[in-house]
Amino acid sequence: MRKIIDSAITKHGKFFFPRYDVGVGDSLREYGEFSEAELTLMLSFINEGDTVLDIGSNIGAFTIPFAKKVGFNGKVYAFEPQCFIFRILKENVKINKLSNIEIFNIGLGSSDYNIKLRDFDYGKKGVFGGIGLPKKYKNEFSATQLNTTSNVKVKKVDGLLNLKKCNFLKIDVETMELDVLKGAKKITSFHRPIIWYENHVGVKCKVNQYMLNQNYRLFWVVTNLFNKYNYFNSQKKIYGKQVNTYNVLAIPKEKVEKYDVSFLEEIINNNLNPTKVISFIK
Repeated sequence: MRKIIDSAITKHGKFFFPRYDVGVGDSLREYGEFSEAELTLMLSFINEGDTVLDIGSNIGAFTIPFAKKVGFNGKVYAFEPQCFIFRILKENVKINKLSNIEIFNIGLGSSDYNIKLRDFDYGKKGVFGGIGLPKKYKNEFSATQLNTTSNVKVKKVDGLLNLKKCNFLKIDVETMELDVLKGAKKITSFHRPIIWYENHVGVKCKVNQYMLNQNYRLFWVVTNLFNKYNYFNSQKKIYGKQVNTYNVLAIPKEKVEKYDVSFLEEIINNNLNPTKVISFIK
């Protein structure tokens, strides 16, 4: 197992990661951070004492800084369905000595069921954070599949957690964002958290329309994976051409006035393509 795992002392702590992960792993190794512009913006909406759900946590590149931001009085719940990646997540929580994180080796969806997830060869290059649960899901950068499968439990988060509060949800689940939100309807309607979800589909996204119907205001957040002010001060562009992440920031209508979103493009009637890219974070 050690032969396919690397580690690095990064901006946000020590991390283990798959040696052949050309996404998160390569970035932590080369830059000492991953998608720092995106992370910095997310952290600006999280406060000390908050409860955060990190859905699709991977190895914890966001989970760990979330936990440090919410502090001793806060709580982070992290969900990762890949068994191998989950074991690394567990080690990263342990090595950073964070007791305010609870981790779950499951997927989240709109109902409770079991699914067979194809196993992957972590000894070959791949984007291990780009592996999705749906059978028809394909990622051009994904990993090499094996002929074996593993059973994965999928749960509704509403039936899994009894939360006294919920302030922030981060959802990156490779096309299952809508399923996750439908399974979190009680949480989102009662606690009205800020929600940050991945959206590579575009303006006609069903998730956007769903959130608009839940009385949320939506804002595009498009960030460049390369940060020229990165922790290791590396100017090597490991992703080649500019690679952006496309996310949506969803804020309850009744809470928007509390935040400065003037620099973001609002999605109105689900008909606005993003034009701004946030690139550098000092």
